[in-house]
Amino acid sequence: MRWLLKRWWLWAGAGFMLVAICAGYLLIPVGEGRISKATYNKIRLGWTPKQVGDLLGLMDGTQTTLVCGPPYMPSEIVGKCWLSWEDEDGNEIGVAFDSNGVINKNFTPTNLTFFEVKKRRIERRIRALWR
Repeated sequence: MRWLLKRWWLWAGAGFMLVAICAGYLLIPVGEGRISKATYNKIRLGWTPKQVGDLLGLMDGTQTTLVCGPPYMPSEIVGKCWLSWEDEDGNEIGVAFDSNGVINKNFTPTNLTFFEVKKRRIERRIRALWR
């Protein structure tokens, strides 16, 4: 068994496996976030803000913005509110409400490149390791 430890290919293989596991941990997402096309497709017209908030989360690390149309805006916006959720990768879901519930929804995918998304993901994972 001692002769096996002296073989270069054993150590090269072990090093490759270590690098592959570390790269997989940093690059492969653990799970899809709440701000995605699949979640967007679950939102139905007529839902209340509470139902949408339960689906997308109000305080789960996503950035939530509420915009309501004041009286000086065009008449089609008055009395309507627009809630938007954005994740760290730049994906955004916007939902318009009136007194009856959801009247419109919009999904905007990130405009970041593949490498920028991976870079941000690696930075988040490394920051999480040090907490």
